[in-house]
Amino acid sequence: MVGVFNDLFYKNVRGGMDSGLYQIEKQNLGTATDVSVTDQEIRLTVAEVFYDGIQFVVNYQVDYLKKQKIKEEDAAVYYKYKFEDAHPAMIGTHTFTITGDHTFIGTTVFNTDPLPENARLHIAIR
Repeated sequence: MVGVFNDLFYKNVRGGMDSGLYQIEKQNLGTATDVSVTDQEIRLTVAEVFYDGIQFVVNYQVDYLKKQKIKEEDAAVYYKYKFEDAHPAMIGTHTFTITGDHTFIGTTVFNTDPLPENARLHIAIR
């Protein structure tokens, strides 16, 4: 999934986000996860994460399992991020690309304070 994600994301973003993200992918610095959860017929899959002590990157895919065809407002949803046992100051940017009738991919990048070694990120979606 990560290879497909990378190909589609960088083809569609065309430099809209920091080019450092491309370097993370090019040098295989991210960690593939394939962690997935489904609720209300929507599946969120975290495809890959990266953290270097300053920047935390989450690449994900969202699949609408029952919807006829998604629109931009279906992909532009509000995410609430919280680290367990850590309270870093975070400044985040988010971008997404609709990849099919029922699917979109996205990346969220946080510039953050150092995190504990085993920090856990919780993602809540409205």
